[in-house]
Amino acid sequence: MSITVRIPYKLFHPVPPICVCCGSNHTQHDFYVFQSHLITSLSTKFPLCDRCKALIDKRKGSCLIVLVSMLVWFGVICLFRGDQRYPINIITSIIVSSLTFLILRLYIIKRSRKGLSQEEIVLQNKALHAAKIVWYTPFSTTFKFENEDYGRWFSAINGGQIIR
Repeated sequence: MSITVRIPYKLFHPVPPICVCCGSNHTQHDFYVFQSHLITSLSTKFPLCDRCKALIDKRKGSCLIVLVSMLVWFGVICLFRGDQRYPINIITSIIVSSLTFLILRLYIIKRSRKGLSQEEIVLQNKALHAAKIVWYTPFSTTFKFENEDYGRWFSAINGGQIIR
């Protein structure tokens, strides 16, 4: 179950010294969250343990999927260059690159789950979305945490309130 907390805006947020995902005391890595608006951006890092980091790293490949999909789109456009049915070519290239993106995305997900138990799959999904900046203003920042205990602790040390 996730929890959403709102804390007063600060340049630096003290964070609990445990893994943002599973609550382990053995944290050696960082989990970065980032939110951007038109002219401002906000980023924060949270501690992450080796196990959760390994599960997140198994899911890597998203940048490659986008790159390959864009290359497929460009390739289809170039293939039909000079054809008189230009709008149809654009639609065809978008459909082909979208299908490429979906197929590669499903492959990455399936590959990342290979050899994992059901508990590890749940932990992997939880680790991928462990913390998120939902919204921020000059006065407050709203975070969403998958680990309720971590969210309550983070709210308490930053003088925040629990929204849900």
